[in-house]
Amino acid sequence: MAGTVINILAGRDFEGAVLPMRLLMLTLPLIGVTNILGIQMLVPLGKERAVLISVAAGAAADLVLNLVLIPAYGAAGAAMGTLIAEMAVAAVQLPIAAREFRRLKQAGPSGRRQD
Repeated sequence: MAGTVINILAGRDFEGAVLPMRLLMLTLPLIGVTNILGIQMLVPLGKERAVLISVAAGAAADLVLNLVLIPAYGAAGAAMGTLIAEMAVAAVQLPIAAREFRRLKQAGPSGRRQD
């Protein structure tokens, strides 16, 4: 599908963009999940610091990976770095969100822990 879209929008001269586009499309579900976890759930729970740390981890991963992958693989390397960086954000946010969900479940509707 990426090849068809690239050809329609940009023409055959841009066939080299197909692999980077395919890799970047894989980031969409990750971005959706981390947006819901981070912005919609963790921030309202007062976990802004956790969201900041997750985004900083992703940015650091992307920077390092771009320095390594772009010289060797060009645009595909940049896309791969972005994909891995989004995975890093999710890897930080998921366990924090799971812990918070367990805590909320134990608290019950009253907001107090039920032991």
